Amino acid sequence: QEESGEATPITCIHLPHTRLGNFHPCIVFDDMEMPDCPGQPEIIRINVGGLVFATTRDTLTNGRSQMLTAMFSGAYADCPSHPDSAYFIDNDGTSFHFLLNFLRHGELHMNESDLDKHLPQLKHDALYYGVDELTATLDAQSRTMMERRTMERTRVLEPMEHSIDSLGRKLEQSIDSLGQKLEQSCQSIEESIDSLGRMEFVSMV
Repeated sequence: QEESGEATPITCIHLPHTRLGNFHPCIVFDDMEMPDCPGQPEIIRINVGGLVFATTRDTLTNGRSQMLTAMFSGAYADCPSHPDSAYFIDNDGTSFHFLLNFLRHGELHMNESDLDKHLPQLKHDALYYGVDELTATLDAQSRTMMERRTMERTRVLEPMEHSIDSLGRKLEQSIDSLGQKLEQSCQSIEESIDSLGRMEFVSMV
């Protein structure tokens, strides 16, 4: 089909009736010319700082993002400003997929490593795109992560502190004992010297 110049069809299948949407099989062409498909969500491509994402207009206008809802609700001119027919947003796109998933599902699914890595940018994105619910979620997850880390440090450090205290007490006892022995040795030496001095004096007399 590529040799004949015809577009290659790609079948897009939506999941059965769930929170993700209804089942609507539809043919989509790789030249992005979308045919009319009853019930097929309108697919939108967004270029965020050079990274391109695909989602539906329903996701972008569900009200979770004030900026994106206003941008794609039809209130403004609907003109992609990028040569690849994607809407261009001049912002860092490295963490946008996390925000996009939050718009889709209303939940933030990130492991602790990703949260550590992307937290500053995600907080910025939440403010930039006006996703107040994400800001609150990030604050809550940050507090939970810090509390968990504090508890983990306490769990690890408490036995170490007890061991250090125990070693300190033993060292103090050893120093005291050594001091006492040294004092006894000094007294014994002094007594021996006194005794030798008396013996020499008697022998001289």
